[in-house]
Amino acid sequence: MWQQLPATPLFQEANALLIDLCQKQNLQACMARFYELFDAGSPVMMGSDQKEQQAFLRTLVEAENEVRRIAIMNYAKQPTPGLAGFVSTLYERGLTPFPAEQAKGMGFVRDADKAAQWQKQKEGKK
Repeated sequence: MWQQLPATPLFQEANALLIDLCQKQNLQACMARFYELFDAGSPVMMGSDQKEQQAFLRTLVEAENEVRRIAIMNYAKQPTPGLAGFVSTLYERGLTPFPAEQAKGMGFVRDADKAAQWQKQKEGKK
């Protein structure tokens, strides 16, 4: 079932919109599309096939990395403590709430050092 999802026109359109919005550096819309992609995989996540679940989660890695990239680019244009805190959270916990080691094993970026650096920027200590 999951292998067929990326081939469906609706999923492809949602993924294309995610990329387009991220390229336009619209962080909120980019995040909304990320969660639409995440929601599209809900039936897989509620199922019992762990291989399908892992395959679905791996497809979210690139999308989450794109959200992080756009957040950092937006911060470079207009540094704010809130955005620095958000980037810190992306490095620490990400958009998908997995323990750090499990997330790293799936390919998500979880980096305590980078999270701490962004936390310092949030607090204004450079």
